[in-house]
Amino acid sequence: MKRIAGVAALVAAGAGLLILLALPAREPVYQGKTLSQWLEPGDGPGQYYLTPSMMKEVTAIQAMGSNAVPSLIGMLRCKDSSFRTKWVAWVAKHGWLKSKIELRPPAEEMRRRGLIGVLALGPIARDATPDVIALLTNQNPGWQRGTALNALEKIGEQKMTVPALLEILKDPDPWLRVTAANVLNRLAWTPEAIPPLIKYLDDPDVSVRETVLRVLQALAQKPKLTAEMAQCLKDHDAGVRAEVMGFRFYVTNAPSVLVSVLSIRLRDGNSFVRSMAAFHLGEIGTNAAPSVPALRELSRDPVSNVCEAATNALWEIAGLGAEPAAVNEKASITLNFPAMPLDQIIEIYEGWAGHRLVRSMNVAPSSPIRLQILHPVNRIEALKLIEEAMGQAHLAIKNGHLTLAAMEIGDKSR
Repeated sequence: MKRIAGVAALVAAGAGLLILLALPAREPVYQGKTLSQWLEPGDGPGQYYLTPSMMKEVTAIQAMGSNAVPSLIGMLRCKDSSFRTKWVAWVAKHGWLKSKIELRPPAEEMRRRGLIGVLALGPIARDATPDVIALLTNQNPGWQRGTALNALEKIGEQKMTVPALLEILKDPDPWLRVTAANVLNRLAWTPEAIPPLIKYLDDPDVSVRETVLRVLQALAQKPKLTAEMAQCLKDHDAGVRAEVMGFRFYVTNAPSVLVSVLSIRLRDGNSFVRSMAAFHLGEIGTNAAPSVPALRELSRDPVSNVCEAATNALWEIAGLGAEPAAVNEKASITLNFPAMPLDQIIEIYEGWAGHRLVRSMNVAPSSPIRLQILHPVNRIEALKLIEEAMGQAHLAIKNGHLTLAAMEIGDKSR
């Protein structure tokens, strides 16, 4: 009898403890629903990112503001102990008890909800940064780590986030490495972090190498050609070689090293790489004289942009050949773009200009660019008209860089 009473007492104590574990902490409320209720996934599986269908939920979380952060931190820290797991399994076997106890979701679902809340709040959730970083460990599922990376981007904190992102660049998962590099690109962190990033230029995954190069372009106002970057000019992937060529090199020491590397690229199988190699040799000027024979040959390239780049380089290096190409070329271009996405406009501009634009970290795809000039223009005029259209969209092209126009940089309303 005593044994039965003891077992009953133990069951009652366990049930009571489980009820305490199931009781929700006090949460902010919006329109009669708690934070947890707004974060419930509904009938389908929970999303790992914000979608247009979640506008009501995002509006509610943003209305709660900083009051939601402590609860979100609690969700991010949520774990299932072995004791709780056993009790949940025991309750599940006893329908009469399951109907009387409302258990919280599993810890993984709670952490998903916490991350969605952080994504919605952005910088307001800054205090959650350490807990989001804690979810980057490889003990957690890949979706959770990827969502955590995106959450860190939304928060925008730098001091703790940048070292954590650099650690992810060592992860065996290439998708996570690319995601981390892209987040680095979009965070306005300082160029002092460039040296630790350069060592990832030999990453085995081509997407990571390309992304790291884009980050370095965005960070460095005057990128110097390092030995690692020069090695990338020999990369088997044309995309990687093209990303290196997207730099505007400023060389103060040993230009002969750069001239040698670039001269080899004048014979590259990728036309963009060939044109950019000629462009950079022209910028070096008279020190690039050893490349003149190869540039003469390149000036007969069947690709017009490559031919023009070589002709311009010869003029810059030794005053050879005609005046810089394309000044008096025939007007044969019509610009009929009623609504073209920014990325497509940039591709067209780069093709006509013969070089890549380095996009500033604070430039994101904007609304479509409108440009309709039905009378024919030449290439130089077309480039100027595109630059004017960019200006109307509050963007500026200067010295090979695409940035926000000066009037927009100080606009706090954006």
